Amino acid sequence: MTHIQTGQEQPGVESPAGQGCFNATVLEITDDSILVECYDSIVGGISVGKKIQVSTNNISSERVPNLKLGDNIRILYIGNVSENEKELLILENTISIFLLDENGEVIIEDVN
Repeated sequence: MTHIQTGQEQPGVESPAGQGCFNATVLEITDDSILVECYDSIVGGISVGKKIQVSTNNISSERVPNLKLGDNIRILYIGNVSENEKELLILENTISIFLLDENGEVIIEDVN
């Protein structure tokens, strides 16, 4: 098993306290995780085109949005990302998952 450090940020973008962030498309949904493909590596060491299994057990109090296959989302995470034998990245320390609109902007759900 190999580990990818989160220190490979885009120039001019700083990663606070080992946090990373990327945009991805939802490929598969299970009870406690989603399989996504990264299309924009904003901050961190996840490469564009990489498939990542992401835990939906968020560290923050943010509720995971209702997701559908093909949805574009932004994932905030902390720490390292591990890689299994199939070169699938495993992300267990998910901070938040946000749904993106057609312009790539985060959709903030009204909690009222």
